[in-house]
Amino acid sequence: MRALIVDDEEISSTILAAMLAPYCEVDSAGSGEEALCKVQAAFDAGRPYSLVCLDYQLPGLSGTRTGEAIRVMERSQHARYPKSVFCVVSGSTECYAEFFSVLGNDEDLFFVPKPFNKNDLFCAIAHGYSAWGAAGRNKMGVFPPSSP
Repeated sequence: MRALIVDDEEISSTILAAMLAPYCEVDSAGSGEEALCKVQAAFDAGRPYSLVCLDYQLPGLSGTRTGEAIRVMERSQHARYPKSVFCVVSGSTECYAEFFSVLGNDEDLFFVPKPFNKNDLFCAIAHGYSAWGAAGRNKMGVFPPSSP
């Protein structure tokens, strides 16, 4: 499974990458615009991201608008790939309402408050494995351990 972390805070991105690394091939972007370029390049290479961890407050394009733009890109690829799972990572509770108003009641949308909780993160990873099937297996070919 491939994961893209979109966060402008290097420490948050580093911590999240360390938590995801045993289960995913991890890439990162420091802005929404950079994330959109990486998502398009991943589609072009035939290796899309199955998990996108989005910070809410990003420089330039917000996390909400970045997610909306990714969903538009995914619709053009729908016959080829399932939607990516969005894991919104934020210390801000007001982001929930904005994400729901922009993306609707999206079954592939998870919220993980900062500081990160490994069990919340594993829910999003497990959902990604479920949605992506064999393509979602991690770099060792196994699914993550079930969390208590």
